[in-house]
Amino acid sequence: MRTPSDSPFLTTVLPLAYMDDLLMHSLLALSGTHLAYKQGSDHGILHATALHYSKALSGLRHEFAHLHDGTSPQEPRLLLVLMMICHYESLSADVGGAVFSHLKASRQLALSLQSRLKSRPDRRTINNEIAGFALEIYAYLLFVNNVTPYGAILNRTLPFDDFVLSLDSLSSFSTFGTMFAGAHELFELIPQVSVLASQSIAEESAGQETPSSELLARAEDLSARISSWTMTETRCTERPGDWEQKLLAAAALQQGLHIYLATAKAGSTVKDPAVAVQIQGHVDVILHIMEMLTDSEFDCTLIWPCVIGGSCMVIPEQQRSFTLRVLNNRHKMKHLKTICDTLQLLWDDDSPSSYGPHGLSVVMARHGHYLAIT
Repeated sequence: MRTPSDSPFLTTVLPLAYMDDLLMHSLLALSGTHLAYKQGSDHGILHATALHYSKALSGLRHEFAHLHDGTSPQEPRLLLVLMMICHYESLSADVGGAVFSHLKASRQLALSLQSRLKSRPDRRTINNEIAGFALEIYAYLLFVNNVTPYGAILNRTLPFDDFVLSLDSLSSFSTFGTMFAGAHELFELIPQVSVLASQSIAEESAGQETPSSELLARAEDLSARISSWTMTETRCTERPGDWEQKLLAAAALQQGLHIYLATAKAGSTVKDPAVAVQIQGHVDVILHIMEMLTDSEFDCTLIWPCVIGGSCMVIPEQQRSFTLRVLNNRHKMKHLKTICDTLQLLWDDDSPSSYGPHGLSVVMARHGHYLAIT
């Protein structure tokens, strides 16, 4: 996470958009949907936004029709446009799965770009910097949209390729870390916990009464890695107070990972009261950090742990406090309301299984309401 003045969105994406109609249409669609929500769904803004979105999609179709091989210099900008379109869909409060369709369409571009960058790691061109930044956004979106056991909802399931599981290949780019606020190693653990949750439920479905020793060993290893993680100093100059705020945001991510892991080990339902108490302790910490980071630019990295923590929030007063804090967030973005609406569906369900990431997947599937996070 960077200061506004050195954000790649301003230093790289916006200057490129001045010379690229396709990217500009995607940015105007993205900013338009945000502005329309803040202005109370102004019809003029909505109409202009829809036009930009339509032109961005038709432009993408045209570009892909003429993308003949895997070495096109257009690949970085096309992946960047797709990432902006993903953000547009999320900020438009789409719950029909459009974001995941775009991410699936992005995968081959991402793999091609990663292969090219890996084969020529010493070449630092503007096009490569764009590719590095677009790949980071892609990885971020894959990470934060893992809020259920892996594969629980087919149209939300996205493959984890090697470069996503370890972001070392992107770390040399000047833009690296923009999306992760110094905690990319923690984000890398999200897919691993998601897969473990899926395997735990599979063992349970096969009639196993307790988790296998192999699963427990992997869970223990993940728990140790989550707990022992520490943030390293970053290269970019930080403003006073940034370091402390980054540490708090990362601490919330650690709490979310501990919740994710605890529910993963439990299978489809958390039956052990001691585990439920442990999870509640993590929820309490996340809520406290939310309060401490009110109006901080680092609150953006709280979305994933807040969704995970929210899925295990059983105290009505905490649910109300959480909802008010999210809805009154300084960003005033529509997708934050969608998060609250999704969690409310979970909270309103009296089934014992309507708890945690697994419960979230059940409720989303039941209502055809597929939360997308950006």
